[in-house]
Parts: sequence; C-alpha cells; structure tokens
Amino acid sequence: NRMCWTVMKAGSVMKFIYGERELTLEFRENEVQVITIENREYFSAFLQNLYNQSQGSDGNIILQEGKNIISEKVAEIVWNPFSVDINNKKILGKLFQELKTVSMEDQYAEICELNTKVVHYLDDLNLKYPIDSISTGLDVLDLYKIYGVQLDTEEIDMFERLLEYVKVLKSLCGVGLLVFVNVKIICQKCR
Repeated sequence: NRMCWTVMKAGSVMKFIYGERELTLEFRENEVQVITIENREYFSAFLQNLYNQSQGSDGNIILQEGKNIISEKVAEIVWNPFSVDINNKKILGKLFQELKTVSMEDQYAEICELNTKVVHYLDDLNLKYPIDSISTGLDVLDLYKIYGVQLDTEEIDMFERLLEYVKVLKSLCGVGLLVFVNVKIICQKCR
C-alpha cells in the first residue's frame, strides 16, 4: 500500500528539504512531482510534520527559493481534494482587493455616482424614520460581500476543480507550491 503526495510548482526552482531523512527535492516551474513514501510510519511522521508547519509550528521541512525561506503564504497543502473551495475566504479576499483596485482605477466615477444614490436613498429613509447615523463612504468591498460576488464555478468534476483551484491560487494569491496529499488514490485522471 503506497502513500503518495503530489507537488505542483509555478515559478522558478524551489528546493524542498526534509531534515529527518535528508530528503532534498528540486521543483521547477510548471512541473508536477509525485513522491511515493511506502513506509507508513515515515509517511505519517512526514505528514504530521507538514501539518504542524502549515499551522505555524516549527518542524523539519524547509522550502527554499534561491536563498530565501518561503513563508506559508506561498505554499498550500490540500489534505482533502473534496474540500477544495475555489471561493474560500483567502481567495475571495484577494479577489475583492483586485476588483477594488480595478474599480478605483477604471470605474471611480461610477462608484461616486453609486455612493451618491445610496446616500440619497438613506436620506429619504431618514425623513420617514430617524436613523442615528449614516456612513457616507461606500466601500466597494462591502458591496462585493452584499451581492455575494464569487468566482464562477460551474459543475465540473474534481480533477477540473483542482486545476481551476491551482490557477486561481497562483493568479490571485501568488501561491507557487501546492502539495496534494494522496490525491492519486481518489483522482483517476491524475495517474
């Protein structure tokens, strides 16, 4: 019974060093590496170490790109491919920031006009029902949340969803290293 983990790297060369057994791997741009660990105890210890470090604890795994150690913001570990959510909080936060930047640069007049209309609407309400205070500044981030802005996720199979997840993480979040634990067991197209 083999235990596998799959690593995808988008960017320049990155070294992965696991101190316990002096495992050193190099990942190159747009390469998928499949590493198989047959010893269950070693695999379990490795995953525990990986999990601990993903939660901010110390461990024996080092990710290096050039001479700099990479933070967890640049690496993503997918423990359960069924739970991958393209519209998770991290991704939507980055999406909203990107949309805000675009709207402030390209649609500033429309935002001001929308804000004016909303303030007039609230002023009209205030004449009928006294409202204690009204904020006159419209933050488009709140607008995105109110209207439930999300990335389009059609009904796609798990493999396509994982590929879309990789693309979104790279483009929006700058994640350059993804580790999928045991994904080959579940996903036939990965083989």
